[in-house]
Amino acid sequence: MRQFQSKKVKYPYFEGWYFKHQCGNNTLAFIPALHTDKKGRCSASVQVITDKGAWYFPFHADSFEVDRERFCVKIGANSFSKKGININLENEEVSISGEISYGCFEEIHGDIMGPFCWVPFMQCRHSVLSMYHRTAGALYINDKRLPMDGVGYIEGDRGCSFPKRYLWTQSILNESRGDSIMLSVADIPLWGVHFRGCICSIYYKRKEYRLATYKGCRILKYGAGKVLVKQGKYLLCVTNKKNGGHPYSLHAPDSGQMTRMIKENPSCTMRYQFWRGKEKLFDVTSCNASFEKVCCTEKKIAENSKKVLQKQH
Repeated sequence: MRQFQSKKVKYPYFEGWYFKHQCGNNTLAFIPALHTDKKGRCSASVQVITDKGAWYFPFHADSFEVDRERFCVKIGANSFSKKGININLENEEVSISGEISYGCFEEIHGDIMGPFCWVPFMQCRHSVLSMYHRTAGALYINDKRLPMDGVGYIEGDRGCSFPKRYLWTQSILNESRGDSIMLSVADIPLWGVHFRGCICSIYYKRKEYRLATYKGCRILKYGAGKVLVKQGKYLLCVTNKKNGGHPYSLHAPDSGQMTRMIKENPSCTMRYQFWRGKEKLFDVTSCNASFEKVCCTEKKIAENSKKVLQKQH
């Protein structure tokens, strides 16, 4: 294992991964991360979000290791890799343990950021490691067994902060065939200007459809839980049906520190409609979709961070 720290990394900095698991009506995600503030002080964490609650587990930076060539992350007694995860977490509220193994990853072609992956000074860079894979195993949450023989999805983020305004959603649309979707629309600051960018990967019938700003994608509608984007002959409409599920608070990076609080609904009802010209490729309403919509001003983020820091100390 190689330590994360690198002379090429400039502070503040964070890097984290989102491991999502879905089995029937049960949805569970783990977010292992390393974060470094402006002064170079490092810490690590593992977050857990389920249909029933969310928990944050802080760790010392020395407990974090990563092997990038094989993609293996370790934090304390917890490991996350292409082969699966091994969990051993406990605090005053909850204990979580068990193992989940993974099948072959359905990977996208190239970097989801496209040419933006080479642009310096990006606030946040997104990655998609697996649009779909089979999962097997079980976890124990407070001694209650939770079977995880289902499907999974993995993505990652790195940079200094999450965008102050963004929408993100992900869902496995067809478990048996492996259809999956990820969409993110975000306010992107770059070189003193702001623009609204879009990245989207649709894995449908074993083929990837990529919609992105760098490919000419235009955002026709954004707001009130609905997004409409168009790229050439392709049109995607995503709607939050606002029924089912409950949003939970998660820690998010702000200048390298996990002091910003955002809301994520790990399992809500979303409708995904996708056209190629006049042909509707699919119209799926998913009850197990993950969804975040964050609208924060810089002032609110600063106030939020101050409150979290006060609680930590």
